[in-house]
Amino acid sequence: MAATGGIYQLTESTTATWDGTDANRLKPITPDYDFVYGDDEYLTYTLPWPSFTFYRQAYTQITVDTNGNIWFGGARSGRGFNLASAGFGPVIAAWNDDLSSLYDGGVFIQHKAAPERVVIEWQTETYSDEGNGLPNSFTVTLYQDGKIRFGYGTFAAASATDAGSGISQDDGSHYLSVTNVIGSIPSLAGRYFYFNDVSQPLTFSLNIAFTGTGAGTITSTPTGIACNTNCSA
Repeated sequence: MAATGGIYQLTESTTATWDGTDANRLKPITPDYDFVYGDDEYLTYTLPWPSFTFYRQAYTQITVDTNGNIWFGGARSGRGFNLASAGFGPVIAAWNDDLSSLYDGGVFIQHKAAPERVVIEWQTETYSDEGNGLPNSFTVTLYQDGKIRFGYGTFAAASATDAGSGISQDDGSHYLSVTNVIGSIPSLAGRYFYFNDVSQPLTFSLNIAFTGTGAGTITSTPTGIACNTNCSA
């Protein structure tokens, strides 16, 4: 199975396995591990790499919320929005519903190596099920090379909806919906999906200002592909 939204291609993997986080609210917070829990809460996390490219734009941080979303370019929590025109900036919506980890679980972020990746794991109930002990688990993995993986673990929700989950540039045109192509998220337990950028190669410029010995600068457009700092020789 493969579907495309013009920039990204969506494919399903039949060989992928669960890759979660430590998911421990007692574990100390470090640059490689963070978490937040509650209802309509969010957390901004600085990525461990110079940048991550999403819809041809480079980002150095993400904002994750307890409603199953990852936002680029803004800090907030959202739920039940139109995937094509989310209204809050580019977004990865792993499960676009009203979720809550107030009583148990949370959203956990962990940097891992081999391969380089950041795993975001949600352990959450729906808001309608809040406090009833009906947990759901799913992940999004961001790879350093720009690839994105959705991993759906288990779903125990008694009351669940899906307003449209997938990825979106939030421009009304560029989006790719797992919900539309595959089905409602709570029906996808044990399944894994990848988003790969299949658009034309990006054009970068690297600017080096240096003459002989002494001081100079190295910058790049977009930022993040060079050191963007002073240098000397």
